[in-house]
Amino acid sequence: RLADYEFYAATLSVGALELMEKGDIDGAKRVLATDLSAYVRSKAKEVPSSHEAVLLQQIQKTSEHSPMLKGDASETLGVSHTSESNQSLEPTAGRRDDTI
Repeated sequence: RLADYEFYAATLSVGALELMEKGDIDGAKRVLATDLSAYVRSKAKEVPSSHEAVLLQQIQKTSEHSPMLKGDASETLGVSHTSESNQSLEPTAGRRDDTI
């Protein structure tokens, strides 16, 4: 249900905003990075749709300059580009490096 997604997004947003307002930027980054890593894990065994592939690529790009996301995501899985034309991402089994 859309209402469930809206509730989840609002809960995540208010939690991160509250941490930022208190000056805990690293805490807010941790909340967001943990959520993004959970999303990547949930998609690890699926072939992503085109819009999911775009989001996964953005997460990967962000992880390149986000120590918080890079650290959290690198513990979960690695993915590689399978096709530049369709922008899909695919899990890379057994790989442990600094990419999502």
